[in-house]
Amino acid sequence: MRNYNVLAVLAVAVCAFSLAGCAGKSATVKAGGAPPPLPPETEIKERLLRESPTSAGSRLDVGRLLRNGEGGAFVHPASLVSNDRGEVFISDNNGHNIFYCPPGASAATPLPEQQGLGRLHFPNTIDLREGRIFITDNDGIKVYAQDGSFQRLIRTYYGIFSFVVSEDNRIYANTLLKDPKDSDPLVVEMDGEGKRVSGFGRRLNLPGNNGAADQVYLATSGRLLAAAFKHRPVLQIFDRREGALVNEVKIEHQIFDGLAEQMAGTDAGKKTLPRYVAGVSIVEESVFVLLHLPRIEVVEFTLQGKERARYYCDDLPTIGNYFGFDARSKESGYLFTIGVLDLQWLPSLVEAGGAKPTNQVSKEEKL
Repeated sequence: MRNYNVLAVLAVAVCAFSLAGCAGKSATVKAGGAPPPLPPETEIKERLLRESPTSAGSRLDVGRLLRNGEGGAFVHPASLVSNDRGEVFISDNNGHNIFYCPPGASAATPLPEQQGLGRLHFPNTIDLREGRIFITDNDGIKVYAQDGSFQRLIRTYYGIFSFVVSEDNRIYANTLLKDPKDSDPLVVEMDGEGKRVSGFGRRLNLPGNNGAADQVYLATSGRLLAAAFKHRPVLQIFDRREGALVNEVKIEHQIFDGLAEQMAGTDAGKKTLPRYVAGVSIVEESVFVLLHLPRIEVVEFTLQGKERARYYCDDLPTIGNYFGFDARSKESGYLFTIGVLDLQWLPSLVEAGGAKPTNQVSKEEKL
């Protein structure tokens, strides 16, 4: 099973290249060449942003930037994860490998290639838990030590859009279903062997979009599971141990209300849904959501779903798409690790930091 997300994006690229761009920026082009035309979704988002300018919050400063060919030898990365030490692991879908980037390093290098059952075939979502790497590929979920040595295969028998491993070694997955039923849950809970334990959350099962409306990015901490919808501006927060929806939040942005209507009038809009979210992460008492916008913009929510702060960065060339997002705390601020693709499909690993907001999280809003 190849990366469904990558294949879906490639299909759109053939007809319309429906990706996001960076407001006020243009992609790097060769000397004498003209900038590539903006894809329909990019053009619409940029135009709506120009027509409805608002304050974006706290500016993020770019630290590390590893571009393809400039510290990054990625082929087509699909997902990334970082840890508290600043180590970054990247799954390369078409490169059939895991890339490792040490803290502060100027390059990401592939982990040793494994043989037999440990060999990766179109790896997709990646996660870290207690020093182990969990990564999906065509065979299921594979587990590796951080040096790249293969440990075991968890056969899940599900196509997986995204997943996360909890501190008690439960696997929570947003699955890809060919013919979903109303009884199918949004999130499937599995034990450490890949056996289904339960499921929770409601799917819309909208016809005609191959389940895209129910694709969510997942993050977990303690009892909390956050699910941020890729094609809906919605964040849902669950008590994963009870399977109960604790809160549902509409993710606000000045261009989101008119985006679907604007997209509907284009060929790209007839084939796919607009993209609102590109990732989610939980740090301390906050849930961070990366928006799928022409530039990097992150919204911080409390665990109760109250918006706390926004962060943005417009220092990068045009962003075509995102392939990963993670957040961690550092001294007086936060550090966001973000995978981006420019309009020429060249991937980069970006680390951008910003100060923590001054408003404190109340005791009731802590996990």
